[in-house]
Amino acid sequence: MVYKMTFTPMLEEYGRDLRLSAEGILKLFENTATRHASAVGDSVEACLARGEAWLLCDWYVEIDSRTPMGQRVRVETFCRKSERDTALLRDCRMCDGEGNEIARSTSKWARISKETGRILPVTEETLTKYGVRKKSVFQTPPAPVRHGRLPTTREKEIVLRRTDFDVHEHVHNLEYLDFAFDVIPRAVYLAHAVSAFHIRYLKPICGGERVFAKCAETAWGYAVFIEADGVLAATVDLWTEHC
Repeated sequence: MVYKMTFTPMLEEYGRDLRLSAEGILKLFENTATRHASAVGDSVEACLARGEAWLLCDWYVEIDSRTPMGQRVRVETFCRKSERDTALLRDCRMCDGEGNEIARSTSKWARISKETGRILPVTEETLTKYGVRKKSVFQTPPAPVRHGRLPTTREKEIVLRRTDFDVHEHVHNLEYLDFAFDVIPRAVYLAHAVSAFHIRYLKPICGGERVFAKCAETAWGYAVFIEADGVLAATVDLWTEHC
């Protein structure tokens, strides 16, 4: 099942150059995925009523171009079966009004019990209702970089706001990209130089925790390590030209 939505992006989804930002692209992907889940009976409300939740584990995004302000975009999303029965894969594709591909992504989700916090298996019933497909939006499956901790040269404490938290009382998954953008060099951020990014969510960040973003320069761009109370909570790899 391919779920489709058409958007006219809002002002906050554009960068200072008046083109669709990386943050805006990510937001539109998530909104389409949420509507798709609701359409098959997996809305946030329905999951909470069953004592369950979908937990985002991994998100990889590639950006080809960024449309100027005022243009509509179309987003498609569908799910794929993971090699493991504890995860569901979701792909997204964004195109402009002429059908040119703007961006694509793949993400990994786990279904968990709200009572125990344990991962629940992805059943055949779940695969059927999502109408899983075999082919990815990527011609060649992406292989995001896996690395250990790198020497960091920049660091910033992140002051959490009440609005950073989702219905599960965890920092919302969209905020992690903002945290990374806060610590990379300002010139790189203002140049909108990011062409791809990979977010690995390792543990939820909760209220009251002290959060730091630490940045290391890499051969492909930057690696950002986000810590909560001294524990690594997420990594964000950014593919970009150095500015």
